[in-house]
Amino acid sequence: MKILKRKMLGPITLLHLIVLSASIAAVSGATMLYYSWMIDLTLTTTDVTFYRWSDGATANYIELAYNYYVNVTTEDSNASWGIWNRGVSDKDVALWADQPTNNDNINYFYVIIKDDTGTQITWWTTTDWSNLGPANAVTWSAKAGMKYTLHIILVGSIYASGPTEEIRLALRTDP
Repeated sequence: MKILKRKMLGPITLLHLIVLSASIAAVSGATMLYYSWMIDLTLTTTDVTFYRWSDGATANYIELAYNYYVNVTTEDSNASWGIWNRGVSDKDVALWADQPTNNDNINYFYVIIKDDTGTQITWWTTTDWSNLGPANAVTWSAKAGMKYTLHIILVGSIYASGPTEEIRLALRTDP
């Protein structure tokens, strides 16, 4: 009887080995490889920045506040902030506007960029707000060390209805 038991265990053990081998093969085929790496980020400042004329402060974001009136032109030939390329090389800069809060409030909007001699370098303007976004940006080469003046002109619409209006201007530059 002992011989018979050994013969019976042989096929059962062989079946277990086959199932075990198939399981190991299936697990090996589904193995995922994971890679990891580190990214080191260093805080730095851009060469092109906004520059406050009164005290020399710099900023990456500014807000300019103006009153606007129905059918009246408002002009600021030297806004309290300008643009400064404090770097040692020229930088390409793009300027555009995004959608205002209510485009029926302002009929005409004009931003002029002037150099330190008062020469107009470039401008962005709209009369119907159809030329918004980066695809309609105006560009110029900001000279190294140069400070530029912002000249703003706007005309309130005869249909102006809101107590406030917000127009977002954006700059893009290479680092």
